[in-house]
Amino acid sequence: MKLEEERLNTTMTYLNKLSLGTDPFTGEEISEDSLLNNVYLSRSFRYAADIMEAILKNRCCITPYTSRKKREFHITEEEKKSIPISSDPIGISVLANRVAAAICPDVKGLPGVQMTSWLEDMGLLKTVTGNGEKMKVATEDGNAVGIVTAELLTRDGRKYKKNLYDETAQRFIIENLEIIGEYSRRTGTALPA
Repeated sequence: MKLEEERLNTTMTYLNKLSLGTDPFTGEEISEDSLLNNVYLSRSFRYAADIMEAILKNRCCITPYTSRKKREFHITEEEKKSIPISSDPIGISVLANRVAAAICPDVKGLPGVQMTSWLEDMGLLKTVTGNGEKMKVATEDGNAVGIVTAELLTRDGRKYKKNLYDETAQRFIIENLEIIGEYSRRTGTALPA
């Protein structure tokens, strides 16, 4: 993706310069009698440069993602590496949002509920009932990979539990994103796009 982005940026730069009547390599003005200085070609160069800019804004997806059906979840190694890992423990929804921001917009994301279902299936979380409510909490194995069930307070002073994922747990989930996506498809926990 990075190489594609670089190529698109370079192409857009060349087209912008050509549309302005400038040689993209030397920076000199293109002579009046040059075919490259034709007004119709200049407009075409400008139009093509605008298309390149739109593609770059759409994270190198050729067709606007809103106009077509989203593809099944997949992620490249480069996209995985671009996911920020927090030194402070974070909730699963924060991590899911970071994953969604890293993948191409025409690909279905993985909501936190899919990630926690997989973690429960792996024995890292378990469902417990407390105060009439069901919730997932970290198991000993979950604690070993960096998942902690913390007791927090709401603004009005009520206690609640939340699973937090440290750097190790975040990396573990990111490394297993393809497996989580496959698990979601296989078990039917995948949510509609």
